[in-house]
Amino acid sequence: MTDLSKYYDLLILCARANEVPSPFGSTLPGMLREGRGVRVYDSLRQAADALPAWEPLPHLAEIHGLAPLVYTHLMAAKIALPEAVERELRARTMQHTHANRIRTRALTQILAIFGDEGIDLLVLKGMALAHLVYPHSGLRPMSDIDLLVSQANADQGQELLAELGFHPVNTSGPPSPHHKPIVHRRVDGVDVYVELHHNLN
Repeated sequence: MTDLSKYYDLLILCARANEVPSPFGSTLPGMLREGRGVRVYDSLRQAADALPAWEPLPHLAEIHGLAPLVYTHLMAAKIALPEAVERELRARTMQHTHANRIRTRALTQILAIFGDEGIDLLVLKGMALAHLVYPHSGLRPMSDIDLLVSQANADQGQELLAELGFHPVNTSGPPSPHHKPIVHRRVDGVDVYVELHHNLN
């Protein structure tokens, strides 16, 4: 079995969402000019030098939801990557950035139509974190948009999603007591899934 500990050492150093540079070339933030940021990137370079091979990194970064952060931090630390590895990490970062732009536009439409109907709506989990914690929403991979409404508004909320072109996903098993059936629409090559929660307990 392959020892993955060296890869996880690097992933841990890259799992920092606050005050990171843009993955596509904007100026570096102040923290990277300060002692703490420099020390972290020194540690990151040492972790990169300790990797047995680069090839497993993109897959490991992706399955742990860290591919955009890994790419961004490696580039900011000026770590030279094998061409194929850099290309794959950059492609994954671009895919997540594009997908989250599409999801954010969908969320804007959902917030507007729910607001017009006077339905209070809370954004949960990945989509909330992408805009509250991460400086660039594309740095936070996600699979769907999780929303919370009161149980009294859940049926109407699901109807509003249908008006926006979302259709139920065929799933097996009994209905969940915590959320309405997951709905989906495809926009510009991106599958946008929405899960409307009405009971978090």
